Amino acid sequence: MNIILKNKLLNKLLKNGVKTHPEKILKLCIKQLQRKSKKKHLEILKKSLINSSPVIAIKQIKRRKKNVKEFPYILKKKLRLFFGLKFILRSLKLNKVNSFSRNFSDEILLTSLNKSNTIKLKKDLYEQSFQKKKYANFRWF
Repeated sequence: MNIILKNKLLNKLLKNGVKTHPEKILKLCIKQLQRKSKKKHLEILKKSLINSSPVIAIKQIKRRKKNVKEFPYILKKKLRLFFGLKFILRSLKLNKVNSFSRNFSDEILLTSLNKSNTIKLKKDLYEQSFQKKKYANFRWF
């Protein structure tokens, strides 16, 4: 498995500074992915991260006390990966079922096929950024 991708996944799954638990979850997820599909698990994981990672995000800037402006901005590659993992884990939190590793592998498999809730979260973000387009020339565009 790609070392950078593995470290990003482990750090995103990490809680209370113990890395052994996320490593076990990742191993179980990889085994389940290999059982469910004929493709290599690394290809499926990369495909799902590409499908779930957005290109545009919304940033908030506070002006004075209560005046907040939101505007869309283009993400760099590292932030795209971060937001993609964040969307996958957020959709897992919405679907609370028994086994996390099984749900994680199912979500990765469905995201690689463009059929999961993460794609819906990504489309919702795009719709919000399109609505905030009037502030697009505010900064960096």
